[in-house]
Amino acid sequence: NEAEVISANHQFKIKEKIKIYPNPVSNLLTIDVVASEFQNNIDINILDINGKQVLTFESNKNNIHQIDCSKWSNGVYFIKISDDENFSITKFNVIH
Repeated sequence: NEAEVISANHQFKIKEKIKIYPNPVSNLLTIDVVASEFQNNIDINILDINGKQVLTFESNKNNIHQIDCSKWSNGVYFIKISDDENFSITKFNVIH
């Protein structure tokens, strides 16, 4: 489907503008959003491997956030960053 290909390509461009580090993380995870492609405020959702929402918040685009992961269980997590039109999903690991 052509629409899915365009969507995937657009997601790739946005992902290049989002830095998530360190990965793996044991204490503080940094999310650096510099994506001018995002139109307005963005939603940041963090999900565990089972899809359960761990954290959600709204942010201005072009911000740096630090998330305390020190009390989270070891494992794989996903960060979904989205606005009304664009999104990016990035996987990261928590290891203590």
